[in-house]
Amino acid sequence: MKYATISFLFWVGFSVFAIPALQAQTLPVPFKPCEQLLSALQLQAPNDSTHLLLSDYLCEPYTISSIQTHSSIVYHLSDDRKQLSFWIKDKEALPPLSWLTIRGNGKNTSILVKKSDKQKVLFSYQPEKANRPMKVQLAGDMNQWNPANTTLVWNEAQQQYETEMYLKSGIYAYQIVADGKWQLDPANSEQMPNGMGGFNSKRTIGDPLQRKVPHLTTFKYTDTHILIKGERDPYKMVAQWQNTAIDAFYSEGSQTYQILIPQEAKLLPRSFVRVQAYNEHGISNELLLPLHFGRVLDKVQEIQRSDAQAQIIYNVFIDRFYNGNPTNDRPTPDPEILPKANYYGGDIAGITQQLNKGFFDELGINTLWISPVVKNPKGAWGLFNKDGVRTKFSAYHGYWPVSFNQVEERLGTAQDLKNLVAAAHDHNDNVLLDFVAHHVHQEHPFYQQNPTLVTNLHLPDGSLNTERWDDHRLTTWFDVFLPTLDFSNAKVRQMLSDSAVFWLKEYQLDGFRHDATKHIPEIFWRDLTKKIKKEIQHPIYQIGETYGSPELIGSYLGSGMLDAQFDFNVYDGLVGALVNKNASFDDLKSRIIQSCTTYGYHHTMGNISGNQDRPRFMALASGKLSFEDDAKWVGWAKNIQTEAADSAAFKKMALLQACIFTLNGIPIVYYGDEIGMTGGNDPDNRRPMQFENYTPEQKKLRHTVQQLAKLRRNTLPLLYGDLRLLNSSDADVLVYSRNYFGKSALILINKSEHDSKALTLQVPDFFNTEKLESNFGQAAKVQHKFISITLPPLSFEIMTTP
Repeated sequence: MKYATISFLFWVGFSVFAIPALQAQTLPVPFKPCEQLLSALQLQAPNDSTHLLLSDYLCEPYTISSIQTHSSIVYHLSDDRKQLSFWIKDKEALPPLSWLTIRGNGKNTSILVKKSDKQKVLFSYQPEKANRPMKVQLAGDMNQWNPANTTLVWNEAQQQYETEMYLKSGIYAYQIVADGKWQLDPANSEQMPNGMGGFNSKRTIGDPLQRKVPHLTTFKYTDTHILIKGERDPYKMVAQWQNTAIDAFYSEGSQTYQILIPQEAKLLPRSFVRVQAYNEHGISNELLLPLHFGRVLDKVQEIQRSDAQAQIIYNVFIDRFYNGNPTNDRPTPDPEILPKANYYGGDIAGITQQLNKGFFDELGINTLWISPVVKNPKGAWGLFNKDGVRTKFSAYHGYWPVSFNQVEERLGTAQDLKNLVAAAHDHNDNVLLDFVAHHVHQEHPFYQQNPTLVTNLHLPDGSLNTERWDDHRLTTWFDVFLPTLDFSNAKVRQMLSDSAVFWLKEYQLDGFRHDATKHIPEIFWRDLTKKIKKEIQHPIYQIGETYGSPELIGSYLGSGMLDAQFDFNVYDGLVGALVNKNASFDDLKSRIIQSCTTYGYHHTMGNISGNQDRPRFMALASGKLSFEDDAKWVGWAKNIQTEAADSAAFKKMALLQACIFTLNGIPIVYYGDEIGMTGGNDPDNRRPMQFENYTPEQKKLRHTVQQLAKLRRNTLPLLYGDLRLLNSSDADVLVYSRNYFGKSALILINKSEHDSKALTLQVPDFFNTEKLESNFGQAAKVQHKFISITLPPLSFEIMTTP
């Protein structure tokens, strides 16, 4: 290890760009960073420029007096002082981590700058000479599975089609698309399951598991100092308190990095120290260290409702949850709507009643995400017509707005919603509202009065612009009666952001789940987040919904944007590993690390047990639904049920729950998954919630989820501990650890359906084995740094130190 010092006062080798004109024009508005912790600036690939919108990071950017950054970076401040653009002039001289410091009114704001770690990768396709295609494209994890994004170019000298891409380390699934025909890459023998019974070509870039980059872990703390251990020879460590760079010194005597806690931290009930390091192989994991009035948070009693990492979210689908007020039951009287697609009677009052009965407290939930409550249309809409099943739909789900500020009468009243939020806060719970911004229903007054403020229903070639999720993702309509709003128009953005702020103010909500995030341009999310920061005084958590690559998902996150999104890629890896008997945990491990390196090791991404747009995990785990099936049609045509014979499926669901409660991110339980509810895709995955008459398997699973929630809420390593995947020679075994200032958690998963696994593990030196205890009944022998344990088939264990 080597001596490291980082200070915002010490700028050897840094360039300084002063703006004298600004000093004379400084306004009497205080220069300050926006309240949230500022995200790092990720530089793009070497040949690309990077743009930083100052409004994402600073409340009043026009008060800037100087900008400091590394001498290898060239940058330009736009004339309107709203954007900084960056170029790398010396790639080799630029370290993996550096600082961008912005000064104004005597104050500094430090933004961590991360050098791009993408590698140049060549993809090629050599066709048979007698059958050369006219067009060759690539579709895969690297381009949102959209062939139109990547067209290969013919190389006459090599007699092959080629394209070069810059990609991060990871495992990428892909296919070649030759004249519209999808196929495996004939030059690549590596393949991986596609989750639907087939295979994709597999390309491994770099080291997906990051085995040579430094690993940091918390060690000890005092009232004034924090001590950090670094493995794999970190060359340099950087640290910041809130948004100010601070010193980190290496101590030869203790072989730790020491960080002095700033005195100012004593004034705040919650602040954070963030630490990261690098060596020649790349950037380490980062540590997020919470402080409680200036000392390291070390008691769960000090956790606050606003601490995002401590959330355990329960997804309540209102109409299907609990009927608290039968007088507002108004199913749509249309014979073309089959019962599964009509209103069932669940309402806001029903959630409040279950809350006051202790349903969520008993389960260990502390955050409710409720489906949309905004007014929706009456009547029958849409059509499903396949193989003997024909139905239209009511708006029971709430995703077809006809108002921006009225509560749907079939779900309750404005007072009902206020009562729910008040009751939740009395229970020390948060409430997140599902917010629909992408579209309105054709009966919405805004559309009827402004029919031109939507995108075109028809594309230039005359085809319908509906369900074009990838090639026209920012303009596509979800259906012909759901106009997509035109967010290039400022009137649309203002109207919708005003609506969102209205819900927060009027009902004292704690945040949003945002529908269809990737189908809405980034400019709206920036407008909304800026308005929330300006007008809402209490902490707000915003989580989005985007299906796509980590890079696409991550493009909506960070300072000035959303806090999190659902981590569908990790969820898909979990489902694939647990449902497919012949799959290993290798793909899941790669996805976990890819999520950490993309969103940060202490991200607040949502780890879901399921959701309203996917078939229930239990249907897949039991084998009653396969990946090849049309899950919507099966949901209508077949009565999928759980039975006593589905014991293995319940155990697999327990394994999935164990993972989402212990991995980085926020666990999100889809209603009913705690008792193993089953079903095909929508609306079969939205069956009425079951509150009684549980089978023994359901009782056992629910008890397991209760234990997991209690353990997470009372185990600081599961909230703020560093994550480390541990080696296992068995493809059916997943082992990882979390560590937080001498307190440790060890998670062990055996997904084999028939074989017990006798394991002997050597844990890292930093791992505390003293008083290490099992929490789920699997006895273990602990001898210094070696742990021996036998895991029965389809079982897990979580061992923790008190």
